[in-house]
Amino acid sequence: MLLFFIRIFAGLSMRIRYEDLDWLVSKLAAAKKEQQCNILEEHRANLTDEETFYEFVVDTFGAAKEQKLDDVLILRCLSERLNKNLGIRETWEDGYNETLLFAAVRKNLTKSVEYLIDSGIPLDVRNFDHHTAAMSAMGSCARCVTLLLENGVNANETFRIFCIKKKGMEDLCE
Repeated sequence: MLLFFIRIFAGLSMRIRYEDLDWLVSKLAAAKKEQQCNILEEHRANLTDEETFYEFVVDTFGAAKEQKLDDVLILRCLSERLNKNLGIRETWEDGYNETLLFAAVRKNLTKSVEYLIDSGIPLDVRNFDHHTAAMSAMGSCARCVTLLLENGVNANETFRIFCIKKKGMEDLCE
């Protein structure tokens, strides 16, 4: 339970540190698809800090989950037009370490997962709980697990460790 509160506090303190770009996510959601890349380009100066950029993409994933944005279009604009590194890692003082792949998996955005994999994002990064994105996808995003396995994730070691630690998922692990 204490670990849960520490993770929430770490997330909250991190969200306080980064420049809030909810206004930009709203502006993108209100715009037509063909205008969204132009809007991102106009506001590229707001995306120079890696921490801000990471949280902005996570926020766009949230809007995409609500079907207000096309998540792959935004990733493509950021990567190809603005030359942003989609392989960045969010690392906090306590060792919490995740890539954008974790956020896409948590939101069940399979097209973004596929795009990030195709972009060469590392698949073996482990987060605070020592889980990979594939482990995070288990039980919540079956298509994400399949994509990760098809692209070289070592199922035996990854899922063996995960299943040893996870209670209540015995059926899935077998």
